[in-house]
Amino acid sequence: MMKRSVYGVVALVVLGTLTGCGTPPAPPQPTVHSVEVSPQPAHPGDTVTVRIEASHSTMVFNGRAVTLVNPNGSGVGVDSCSTSLERPDEDDLTRATITFACELPELVSNGTWTLSYLLNYVAPTDNPFGPAPPRPSTVTFDVVGGSDDVSPPTLVSYEISPEVISRTAPFTVTALVSDDTPPIFLGWWNSPNSTSITFSGSGFSRTCRDVTLTPVSPTEAEVVVNCDAGWIGPVGPLTGQVTGNLAVRDALHNNARIPLTIDFEPGA
Repeated sequence: MMKRSVYGVVALVVLGTLTGCGTPPAPPQPTVHSVEVSPQPAHPGDTVTVRIEASHSTMVFNGRAVTLVNPNGSGVGVDSCSTSLERPDEDDLTRATITFACELPELVSNGTWTLSYLLNYVAPTDNPFGPAPPRPSTVTFDVVGGSDDVSPPTLVSYEISPEVISRTAPFTVTALVSDDTPPIFLGWWNSPNSTSITFSGSGFSRTCRDVTLTPVSPTEAEVVVNCDAGWIGPVGPLTGQVTGNLAVRDALHNNARIPLTIDFEPGA
């Protein structure tokens, strides 16, 4: 009897949670009273300061920079942005000034930049019944005196070694890419640690993870892709073509996906 009674209580609690009034609302966000940006406009190498005066009925306790997006719509990361908090009265926790300071590189795009941020940020949890996270607020600033280059890197040439590729033998792809701004990075821009290229065709694929980029001049870089043995696909000779997309960007965060095609000779 006791066990059935305890389990019944637990079941009722769980059922009440699942059939309740839905996801609770997110906690109230601070009220923003003013936003000041300086310098305006900014120049290459400047530190852009965003001062936000905010209040909350209980406490203003932090600020978090979420994204920094250039005029071309590419996220450049917030690693260069620091955050500080000051209170006009140390005994009054309901008011504070949040300051974001973002250092611009010497090579930077002209135009309107966007910084998104959160106030009273709380790390998300795995609770499926928790409140939805608040949407970030945004502030913009202009940059002048930088670069107007909006073109991504382009392919100059590439070669395959050996020229005839077989399923069980390693091969190397060597590509030369060029841009008005130095090509400095390769890999998927939504996953900065991913430097790989997958060659695929009908029914087979091969992912090569040994990929390096080496500058050879101020505007050109050599990309080397080393592929070990081991195709995933049908048994028998490979014929036709397979294509992989090389992800590369320049120092202004202009991104490109460059197709590289490999030919298979009959019997390869």
